[in-house]
Amino acid sequence: MTAVTSTEILIVGAGVIGLTTAVHLADRGRKVLVIDQGAPARQASWAGAGMLPPGYVTQAFSPEARLRSLSCQLWPQLNQRLRDLGCDDNEYHQCGSVLLFEDTAAAVESVRQWTADGAEAELLDERDLRQSLPQINDCWSVAVRLPQQAQVRNPRHLKALLQACSKLGVTVRQDLCCPALPCSENLHAIAVNGQRIEFSRMLISSGAWSGDLLAGLDCSLPVHPVRGQIAQLQGPPGLLSTIIECERRYLVPRRDGRILIGSTEEHAGFSVATTDAGIAGLRQFAADLVPGLADLPLVNQWAGLRPGSPDELPAIGLLPGSRNIFVAVGHFRSGLQMSPGTGAVAAALLCDEAPAIDLGGLEPERFLQLQTDVSEL
Repeated sequence: MTAVTSTEILIVGAGVIGLTTAVHLADRGRKVLVIDQGAPARQASWAGAGMLPPGYVTQAFSPEARLRSLSCQLWPQLNQRLRDLGCDDNEYHQCGSVLLFEDTAAAVESVRQWTADGAEAELLDERDLRQSLPQINDCWSVAVRLPQQAQVRNPRHLKALLQACSKLGVTVRQDLCCPALPCSENLHAIAVNGQRIEFSRMLISSGAWSGDLLAGLDCSLPVHPVRGQIAQLQGPPGLLSTIIECERRYLVPRRDGRILIGSTEEHAGFSVATTDAGIAGLRQFAADLVPGLADLPLVNQWAGLRPGSPDELPAIGLLPGSRNIFVAVGHFRSGLQMSPGTGAVAAALLCDEAPAIDLGGLEPERFLQLQTDVSEL
């Protein structure tokens, strides 16, 4: 006889998006089951650097800024909820960041963009930069400081979310690989590993694997894996006091003296292997920014698979052609930073509530239009 499990809401994917949504739903009294094809909280959510840029919803106009700003607003509330539940410390703290630029015009434009979003941003000339970061390489002379930038330690945050789910009665099950979904306007059951799981509503939040899961549908979404390698050095606590960013790469100092160097962007399928060339390139990048890092020991290295999308923005909402399947996929480099906002919005949609922000520009339908346009070329 086939075992049958019934739940109100089924979440496919136990990463930071799925687990955060589950916490929001459990706080509403909903019965939630989260399944993952492997171990929960171990993919891109675990592997990232945990940078949390600032923003304010009242001044956010682009789709990215609205979701980023909502998340910035909700991070303190989520952290308080985790503390109230007695979960482990995720090391959330406001550490600030310095963004390096090769020319003043680009730095001035960056200040304009950040202040337009309501964030504090300060242009640093060469003297200011040396005072803020005396360790920086002499070749850098212009930067922007974001004093409100925060960070969280990804593995510890994921552990806290799992603890919260357990305390709130959310069931999280691993090694349950959801099959490719059939075309159905109103799907209410799936068969997984010889088990039947019945549900009223489903959320797909399975990261880089979401594209394959939806590939058989008329409304498939172009989500694909993008490998990011990270190297971790061990230095003395306080060696770096702030995040340093240069274009799309960064140095993130932890309180215990560890420094994350990230990250590559590679189209390598679903391989999560690190490479000698990738790690060597990251180490050289770190030394070029802060020469004193060159001699620090490498203590760890890893890679994660970001869920890429054509415009590097997520798709959040009801799956086109379905009445009860929702998606929150394609966050690319921003899954962890946008997880509080995405979780709040997804939970609201699953409960027939109005989301806290306008989802224009994040709707799944925009990718369907893109596919149609490409097919007509």
